[in-house]
Amino acid sequence: MSDEIELGPEGLEPALASAIRENLPLIRQLAGKPKHVPGDQQYQAIARRLVEHLKRSGIEKVVRRVARSHSWPNED
Repeated sequence: MSDEIELGPEGLEPALASAIRENLPLIRQLAGKPKHVPGDQQYQAIARRLVEHLKRSGIEKVVRRVARSHSWPNED
């Protein structure tokens, strides 16, 4: 018997909300600069912290479906 749990994207919401709550100082810092446009480094820092939190929450794998183009049929 497998101990895996299959969840949809909404299943990640509680873990992500918790990670955002843990990073409130960073979010407040960014919000305190209303005309400041965050740079790629800040977005990467937030994403890295979210991923670290997901790992600590026990999430080991996320499956991503790749959208396929339906406009051109496959030629064999």
